[in-house]
Amino acid sequence: MDEAVRVSDDWIKNWRASIAVKITAAVLYGVVLVGFVFAVFTLRNIEEKQRSEYSAQADQFAYQVEVELESVGTASPPAVESALRGRFSSFQFSAVAITLNRQRMAVGSPPEKAFTLLRTVHVTDQALQGAQRAAPLEIFFPPLHETAMARRNRLLIGTGFATLL
Repeated sequence: MDEAVRVSDDWIKNWRASIAVKITAAVLYGVVLVGFVFAVFTLRNIEEKQRSEYSAQADQFAYQVEVELESVGTASPPAVESALRGRFSSFQFSAVAITLNRQRMAVGSPPEKAFTLLRTVHVTDQALQGAQRAAPLEIFFPPLHETAMARRNRLLIGTGFATLL
């Protein structure tokens, strides 16, 4: 019985004596707290950030298609479709579609509940003898909520692994 008390006393005595354990615990607590604060600030307004990224990509895509069609000269349906296909692969769109002279040309297949942005591309029209015509361009992205949720999960997992390290 005397031995059990002595073991208990030794454990308490060693805990009080070990400053290294206390410093390690405080540092680990600080690391976890900093990781949590980082995750909270990064995840704030994540859907709004994703929406602005989608918008910037749509603007860039529309500009690139317009420049390519301008270099071609007159915009025939094959030239327009070729411009769409040529630029489509370098972006994270699900699909794009343009309507020119009542003819709709699409590349890719839009997902269900797609996040759609509309842009206007100015093309030289054959039927109007070289005049500029506005053609509506539809750009289909993966669903905004699902993309934001996937990004949020990746960030939380990454923060968790960084905290463990």
